[in-house]
Amino acid sequence: MPSPGPASGRPRRLPRVLGWTLVAFLVFGVAPGVTPVRHAMSAPLIVHDAEARGDAAYVMQGGLASEERLRAAADLVHMGRVPALYILSDDHRSYHSFTENRSLTRTEWTLAYLAWLGIPRDRIHIIQDGPGTFGSLHEADLVKAALPATVQRLVVVTSPVHTRRSGLAFRRRLPGTVAVTTYAAIDWSLSAEAFAPLWFEYLKLAVYTVIA
Repeated sequence: MPSPGPASGRPRRLPRVLGWTLVAFLVFGVAPGVTPVRHAMSAPLIVHDAEARGDAAYVMQGGLASEERLRAAADLVHMGRVPALYILSDDHRSYHSFTENRSLTRTEWTLAYLAWLGIPRDRIHIIQDGPGTFGSLHEADLVKAALPATVQRLVVVTSPVHTRRSGLAFRRRLPGTVAVTTYAAIDWSLSAEAFAPLWFEYLKLAVYTVIA
């Protein structure tokens, strides 16, 4: 009797493939959209020191999350937790200013926003950007090169689900003499990154753990 050809197993494999595809869709697509599940999945990514204080705070770049991070950093200054803020320069175009009749750079917008939040210009230090990959590690390297020796305690301000990875990056890159703590800018459910793909953040954390 002739043995079955290679195609004979395909009908039996198809339901298995479809089943695993459905499971993957439920785990990575549907489940993270359920608030209690997303809260549980987000919790391991969040490392927030509510009492954070230091010699300075570095505000991570954040696109749509920039405003929440800058507000939180400004609060730290007003509460007397940190005396100075460090930000990364960014010459890309940002919002249009009708009073100046031109588009501001991201750096100009950041300085204007911090001024509106009541932070004097002399409290803000700008770190020049440069070529590099792996965003958070790149920022950590730039901060390491620019941070004065007087800064022995650094508060890294970023969005909640980004705190563990950014803390890892800065602790691995900065000298051991600099104590790094992370400060979540806002409650995770209110963050601009509240519904960003969590699996991608876990993937980046795994990569950083290896290469940092």
